[in-house]
Amino acid sequence: NKNISYIDVVDYIIKIGGYSHKNITETKYIKPMIIGENVIAIEKTKKVNIWLQKKICTTSLTSFNTTEYDKVEKNAHIYGRNSNLKKIPELAYDTLFKVKVLNGEEVIKLISIITK
Repeated sequence: NKNISYIDVVDYIIKIGGYSHKNITETKYIKPMIIGENVIAIEKTKKVNIWLQKKICTTSLTSFNTTEYDKVEKNAHIYGRNSNLKKIPELAYDTLFKVKVLNGEEVIKLISIITK
């Protein structure tokens, strides 16, 4: 139940069959991954954030520390989210959730929601 790093999250996703995005390289701040049919991004912050499209959530995320980001137009003056997401077509401008995961249990629970 200790705090986890982004590497712990990446390792878990790979362990259950996910993989690094083949067409988009990671940046200093974010790692794009594919799990099931879905593209997500792992933000390399002290408290790990996982970015995902709102439309892939079939279950409520109210038990998580979640921030919702509305859809953004490509020509918007203010982007309002991690600019590294612009490199990931599925996440760049869509409505997103940013979920702050604090421990392994939360990661397991969130990934199980994503892969349903």
